[in-house]
Amino acid sequence: MMLRCVLAVFLTVFWAIRCNEAVAQSSPTPKPNATVYYAEDGAKAPELAPTDFSPVVSNNCEYEGAGIVRLSLVVNTQGGTDSVSPLYPFNDDIDKAALSVAKVDRFSPGSKDGIPVAVAQELQVKLTVCRVSIVDKDGTTSARLRLESTPVQKLFPAPKQPLPALPRIQSELQATPELAKESAKQFAKLHPDFSHPVPLETPAAEWPAEQRGKEGVSLVSLVVDANGQPQSMRIVRGTNEQFNEKALEAVAKYRFRPAKDGNNPVPVKMSIVVNFRMH
Repeated sequence: MMLRCVLAVFLTVFWAIRCNEAVAQSSPTPKPNATVYYAEDGAKAPELAPTDFSPVVSNNCEYEGAGIVRLSLVVNTQGGTDSVSPLYPFNDDIDKAALSVAKVDRFSPGSKDGIPVAVAQELQVKLTVCRVSIVDKDGTTSARLRLESTPVQKLFPAPKQPLPALPRIQSELQATPELAKESAKQFAKLHPDFSHPVPLETPAAEWPAEQRGKEGVSLVSLVVDANGQPQSMRIVRGTNEQFNEKALEAVAKYRFRPAKDGNNPVPVKMSIVVNFRMH
């Protein structure tokens, strides 16, 4: 019996409210009177220093979820972070945890002509969060958000000219050619000015070693940006964290032909169901 991962994605399309549901790639907002440099200005990029997250890492807590968040920020001349914000906000616990991680990060500051300067960057944070029960002094019990493991981070230069704010649509696409064609027809009827993302590369998810002989499923929510790259991925629900981890890793490698508003590429929120099935 051969094990393989089968991608199944289901169609549902609707408009999000334009004024509140815009997805934008925004430049960090500098502090007053601060000059922020970009890689295009010839500034040397800052470097991420090791951070001890052990005080907020707990292996004995209830699994909450996992995700990969892309943040915009400014690394200041002291090696701290300013103006931290998600590029594609979901406003959930994954976003909150990623923001907290970035705010305690420390860097070797960037420089220009040998002088430390503030540099705009983008930070990708991959993390798994959980909740732990805390008994307060008055005897009441409350749940606190914790990291289940040390976050994995990667730093990128921020673009000096980001894309303007654009309306967001939500779409879930079919995987097979026949269903993709049908979903495209339905989408075109609903939104004639828009095209939806077209999957170009969908590598199979690796089966978790701990779950050999078992089946699972993970629902991954993400934004396909204007370059056809997956961004702001998170697990909406799934069989367990082992399957969820492998689903996130696979979807991060997907590539798309981006959605378009007329001739303009636009970011789109979508969901992908990754099935781990035995055949």
